Amino acid sequence: MNFIIAYFKGWWLALRSVKIWVTHYLFLLLLALLTALPFYQLLQSKLGRSLAIQDLLPDFDYTVFQDFLNLPGVRSALSMINSVNLITLLLFVLLMLFLTGGVLHVYRDRSKGLGLRRFFSGGSYYFWRMLRLSLYFGLVHGLLLGLFVEIFRQLTDGGFAAMGSEVGYLELLQVLVPIYLLLASWMFMVQDYAKVILVDRDRLLVFRTFWGSFGFTFRYFFHTFFLYLLNAATFIGLVALFYFGRQQVVADTAPGIGLTLLLGQAFVLGRIFTRLLNLASASLLYHGLMDKRREKEATERATEQAQLEAIAAAEQEAAEAKIQAERAAVTALSATASAAAAEAEAQALKTPPQDQEPNTDPSSPTSELPEPPSVPEPPPVQDAPDLPELSDPPPLSAPPAAEEGFATGVENVGLQIPDIPDLATSPEPSAPEPEDDEEEIEIPDINLRKEEEE
Repeated sequence: MNFIIAYFKGWWLALRSVKIWVTHYLFLLLLALLTALPFYQLLQSKLGRSLAIQDLLPDFDYTVFQDFLNLPGVRSALSMINSVNLITLLLFVLLMLFLTGGVLHVYRDRSKGLGLRRFFSGGSYYFWRMLRLSLYFGLVHGLLLGLFVEIFRQLTDGGFAAMGSEVGYLELLQVLVPIYLLLASWMFMVQDYAKVILVDRDRLLVFRTFWGSFGFTFRYFFHTFFLYLLNAATFIGLVALFYFGRQQVVADTAPGIGLTLLLGQAFVLGRIFTRLLNLASASLLYHGLMDKRREKEATERATEQAQLEAIAAAEQEAAEAKIQAERAAVTALSATASAAAAEAEAQALKTPPQDQEPNTDPSSPTSELPEPPSVPEPPPVQDAPDLPELSDPPPLSAPPAAEEGFATGVENVGLQIPDIPDLATSPEPSAPEPEDDEEEIEIPDINLRKEEEE
């Protein structure tokens, strides 16, 4: 929202606040009566029957007013009236703080209505914080005014002798006064936005709001300052309109006096309207800029959160893919190792070990293992030939002399006739047993050792 839209929306919001408008007017009327009634009684007692008072009707006459001051008891009565005016001024300041809190409280939540109940509750709720905030800004205004007064005193230290004439004073004031009014106007603008921020954020620590208003006006200087200039121009236009109308009316008759009174009350109502316009437009501009800023920050946070979630999801997917790849690699390695071990074991079972030179490589895991001795294969067992069945021969009887001679002949020749075993009942030949002095060597399982090392 820019300052032009805030200005015209402020007009619409101020025109809708008829109840608040009338409430302001009634409170100001009561304060005016506190000052007007004592002064009216003084005039009635001193000049009630004098015709000199008619000289004051067309315009202000200083001669008549000076004669009025010289009357006995007038100066003492005016001093009492001035004391009442000081009390009235203090009450006016406190009343403006109360009304400002109520107006800003209503304008903050416009959707809930512009009723007087919320108006008075907001005024009482923010009154003390508005008072403390006004004290801070009052101190700043005092320091600013004191600074320019001190500058003026330093530049006019020599008096008329240094300046030459009063023209020098006027020329110096023509330079210093506009600068002071510009800075003072800027401070009043900051004060208005400090009140808006105080009601919007509902802070108990007023000092933070005090500094926050400076930061806001510096950050959005173009919008805030030009909006303040538009509101100031509206007030100047109201004053010019009242002055032009007042010049057209002569208060020397009863109708003229009545019309002048109506013009004066119209000016008071117009001044209340410009004040409501200033608060409404400032509140609308602040909330519009803050809503836009919050939306931008929310969008940035959502974008950043989405980026973080995307990065986290990508990292998680990468980690899961890495884990799956490692698992697949481990599985493939295990399968390769198992296949190699199975193939080696099958090859070892199929191929008999051959004589080979011992492995002398020290880096080889089997360099220190002795080569198992070769075991000779047993000779194949041959089946006994089929022999014809022999019938039992008839017993032969030889003479003893013949048997003895045969035996004697065999012995003389030196032949030994071995006993012929019975082939039918002879046991199958067995493998030759190892010699007693040959140690039995345990053949280590090379494949098992390889698996342990892996």
